[in-house]
Amino acid sequence: MKQKYYRLLLVLVFAVPLLSFGQDLVLPDYSASGNQYLNAQVFADTASVEFKNGTRVYVLKRNGIYLLNTTLALTNKVLKFRAEYGAGKWDPTVYLYPGTTGNPAGNFASLAGGSISLKHIIISGYYEPLDSCLDRLQGAIITLNSSGNGGSIFIDSCILKSVNGQAVRTDGKPVTVRITNTIIADMGFEGTSNFGAGKGIDLRDQDVDTCDIQNCTFVNLQDRVIRHYQATKGPIRNFIFNHNTIVNSLSYHGFLSLGRVDSTGTGILQIKNNVLVDHFALGADTAMIRQVEFGDPGEMDPVNGRPRMAWVLTNPNLTAKWDISNNYYAVSDSGQVMLSMAAPKGPYYQNAGPALTWGMNTRLGVLGKDTVNEFKKVSIKLAKTPALMTQLIRWIYRPRVDGGDGKEKNANDPNFTKASPGHWTYDYNRKSAEFYFDTLSCKISGSAATIASLVTTDGKVAGDPRWGAAVTSVASAVTAPEAYSLEQNYPNPFNPATIIAYDLPKASVVTLTVYNVLGQAVATLVNEQKNAGHYTATFDASRFASGMYVYRLRAGEYSNVKKMMLSK
Repeated sequence: MKQKYYRLLLVLVFAVPLLSFGQDLVLPDYSASGNQYLNAQVFADTASVEFKNGTRVYVLKRNGIYLLNTTLALTNKVLKFRAEYGAGKWDPTVYLYPGTTGNPAGNFASLAGGSISLKHIIISGYYEPLDSCLDRLQGAIITLNSSGNGGSIFIDSCILKSVNGQAVRTDGKPVTVRITNTIIADMGFEGTSNFGAGKGIDLRDQDVDTCDIQNCTFVNLQDRVIRHYQATKGPIRNFIFNHNTIVNSLSYHGFLSLGRVDSTGTGILQIKNNVLVDHFALGADTAMIRQVEFGDPGEMDPVNGRPRMAWVLTNPNLTAKWDISNNYYAVSDSGQVMLSMAAPKGPYYQNAGPALTWGMNTRLGVLGKDTVNEFKKVSIKLAKTPALMTQLIRWIYRPRVDGGDGKEKNANDPNFTKASPGHWTYDYNRKSAEFYFDTLSCKISGSAATIASLVTTDGKVAGDPRWGAAVTSVASAVTAPEAYSLEQNYPNPFNPATIIAYDLPKASVVTLTVYNVLGQAVATLVNEQKNAGHYTATFDASRFASGMYVYRLRAGEYSNVKKMMLSK
């Protein structure tokens, strides 16, 4: 995995000329181009006939690494990027690189009008080989700015990750935002922003003709997957959210915050065939700073009279023809630990929250739709995903006097501390672009009955259909790991519970034991025969004193020990 990074250290001393094949222009990567930034290569082509007439397609080399240190800011232009066809394992990777200010470029592209299309491109918001580049993370990947009325955004088979704001933002009026077969990951960063940021697609308050999101996977979001909050300039006329998988989303201000939607009764409004795992991980609570942005439906929480939390939010609409069905959600073991902190009268959460507003359910009833099973809870696991951000969740609710966030929403919160460059104490479990390209797997596993119950409207696998599903024991992974491993517990430090993950490449007799600093066994978490797979175990230290503990995994001839800190 690191081999790809090291290529950047072997900089060639000669430049390879751009290769043009008609409307396609092949751009060499950073090393092969003689250290030219991607933005410099594009700007050098803006005088060409192909660029001016909108037929230019920029082709990025497979396995190539590109650096961009200045936003591609263009007015009324057609901007197209795709990976080259043919051999090569890796899609081209673009890193937003520090410019003259020391910050990474604020966007990959910021358009005033015109359109952009991306196909088989990986874009990360910071230069990942240097951890410290995360510390100055900036705002977006693609932006249609406020003077960009009439633009469109088309993204297919890409990976967009790691900005403090959102992958796509439209401050101007878009015609179409269509994102398909794409992974959007690691949205939001408290080091340079706040919990109101960290969204997938931010449509602001614009009039949108079509927002079409299909066959996509969203992983690690702080805020909403879709934001169209307080849509004063117009509705989303057609909204299609079909066959998507969402994993690990705080949902700080909601899940799908749709604001105004089609008011004529002729638009398509679909939310179908999606799979959600820990997609509303903060649960529904009565934190005013969160509740304030749940106000579009006009429904009040009976507990405190503030806006009522729900997964999907929209203004009241008596003509909307909603089509909401065949959606499935699950709460992981660690997610349930978070929600269980409410029992019996805990200080944090009420519950996982309702799926729809009262008004939306009423409208579905009028249309003769099922108002009970629009989102059905199921017992499934996904093969290989980042751990849920439980440490971050606990920090949000920890009082400020104890070093937490105290249920506030502070830009650059001083309590959000940095342990070392690029490593932040309470950050969520970030992964590299490499992980999302070659390791992430949202393949569904569950019992035969559960898999059979995941019925969709078109016969495809529920969620992002690229991942597939398999009938297995819910406790086991879909595919066997290549080697034994014991992961660092998460969160660490922890209070009072933490998750320990481990991999078994073959069936083994497994013991997982926790010891105190005197070497005394204080808890046995696992002591049984297990099949090959990826497993997690929860250590609840409610009855133990603060301090250092050690946990040991024994499986066959494999043995490993790690330390963890209980901090009450």
